[in-house]
Amino acid sequence: RGIQFHSFSSNITDLWQCGDEIVEIGTYAFSASVGESPSPIADTGNYVTVWQEQNDGSFKVKVTMWNTSLNPSE
Repeated sequence: RGIQFHSFSSNITDLWQCGDEIVEIGTYAFSASVGESPSPIADTGNYVTVWQEQNDGSFKVKVTMWNTSLNPSE
């Protein structure tokens, strides 16, 4: 039955430009209900996003990666 997000936040911890790309590093946190699960799950982690400047001066995401801080064995 999908995912219902209750909250989501992110925080940029580092940002720099290199040529026509901007590198963004940060942290995230969210709470969501999955399917018919009786209790929401919470997750925190880190992310890296590379933005690339387009010919019109706008920026689009070139690549993004995230890594949960949760232990998968729990």
